[in-house]
This record gives sequence, structure tokens and C-alpha cells, in this order.
Amino acid sequence: MKMKRKKLKRINLILIGVTLLAIGTAVYFYAKTLDSHFELEHSLRLENLAVIALNNGDRLLACKALEESKKALDEADFRAKDLAGMVQTSANEVCEKLARK
Repeated sequence: MKMKRKKLKRINLILIGVTLLAIGTAVYFYAKTLDSHFELEHSLRLENLAVIALNNGDRLLACKALEESKKALDEADFRAKDLAGMVQTSANEVCEKLARK
């Protein structure tokens, strides 16, 4: 009887350990996803600011906003190469036109 209890206790401890490990992993990925979401939102707002600045003729502000948008996308670890490439191209184009003046 005692042997059976010890065995059940050991199995329970193993299950508790596995459960805690699973919860810890889920919390880690949830926190990483929240941070990534924040950086993507930040990048989107900066791109919107760049469009408004270009419409108002403020190329310096647009260049700075697009550069910061690139950094935010990099921090978000966003894997959509087309979006990152568009931001990179836009930033290069706006900043080169600014440098020519």
C-alpha cells in the first residue's frame, strides 16, 4: 500500500512539473507576442505620420518617421519581407530626396 502511494506521489510531482513548464512556456510566448504586436502598431503609426508629413511637404519628418518605422519592424521580428522591403524602399527614397536639397 505504501509503495503504491509513493508511486502515485511521484507521478503527481512529475505531472505538476510538466504542467508548470507548459504554463511557463505559454507565458513566455504570450509576452513575446504582445511585444511584437506593440512594435507593429508603433511601426504603422510612424508610417501614417510619414504620409501626413509628405502631404504637408515636411520631408525631414517623413524621413525620420520612416527610419523609426524600420527600427520598429526589426524589433517586432516581423517576417513579412515585402512589408519590410516597402518601408526600406520608401525610407531610402524620401531620405535621398532630402539629401539632394
